[in-house]
Amino acid sequence: QVQSNFLKIMEDTEVSAKNSMQASLSSMFGGGQEESISTKFVLFIFSGAFTGMNDIIKNRVGTKSMGFLADDPANQKVNTEEQQSYLHLAETNDFIEAGLEPEFVGRIPVRVAIRALDSNDLYKILTQAEDSILLQFQNDFSGYGIQLKAEEAALRRVAELAVEEKTGARALVTILEKVLRNFKFELPSTSCTELLLTRDMVEDPTRALQDLLCSPALARDDVNHWLGKVEARSKIRVDMPDEVRDRVVAECAKRRQSAEKVLDSMLRDTGVISGFESIREATKGSVELFCISEAMLDQPQEEMEKWTKELDTMT
Repeated sequence: QVQSNFLKIMEDTEVSAKNSMQASLSSMFGGGQEESISTKFVLFIFSGAFTGMNDIIKNRVGTKSMGFLADDPANQKVNTEEQQSYLHLAETNDFIEAGLEPEFVGRIPVRVAIRALDSNDLYKILTQAEDSILLQFQNDFSGYGIQLKAEEAALRRVAELAVEEKTGARALVTILEKVLRNFKFELPSTSCTELLLTRDMVEDPTRALQDLLCSPALARDDVNHWLGKVEARSKIRVDMPDEVRDRVVAECAKRRQSAEKVLDSMLRDTGVISGFESIREATKGSVELFCISEAMLDQPQEEMEKWTKELDTMT
């Protein structure tokens, strides 16, 4: 039905500029002079994926090589995508077999087969396009104070994976979103200010994120970041000796978690921080400096009971 409708307007004809509803209302209430458009100088461009037509052409032309060097591996080093694409050999009967009407195909004299984008094309789109998806991700991370950089090998791998998706340049969005999604969720709450996209990160983003979060350098910075947030939110001062910090960093590597998650599980979820807040309120701010010891990490309940008893004694 769609093809039949196009047949009417692809010839030199006058087409009403009103839709069917507007035309009906005009005929009922006298809408005045009807507006129309001439298709004499209109260029019609049709495009489509034509799924399945490649196999139709392949079966028609055949793929068997002939000659003395037909089986020579040196002659088989042809781009796989170009080797498998036969659309440039399409004839009228191939379009008809694919489902198009002969009258419709006959009115399209110029036919062009567009070569599929290969990894080099996608790499250029990723790095040279004016508004590339990579630039969009860099802007997203920049909003969190994180500078996103990328190695060439990583971008080449992204382009290779995008080719396997077989959805064109849109696949670049799919691959980068898959790689960087969890980084966008996890890193803003850390002290990380720079992220380097590597090939290993593209291959295994989950492991790369865990390695980054539990790395000693980032873990130590995150401890300070976490303490600063606690002091600002709870209006208390917290001191953490170096040996306790080392213990937290080691725990990050052991659990393969960020310092924030480790400290939350060891001090916030166990009621230590809320206990400090209660002590500060009970003393009306006269006790506001608290020192976190290793014993408080191992036995938070017992240590907080000691603090409470000492507070009762002082009272």
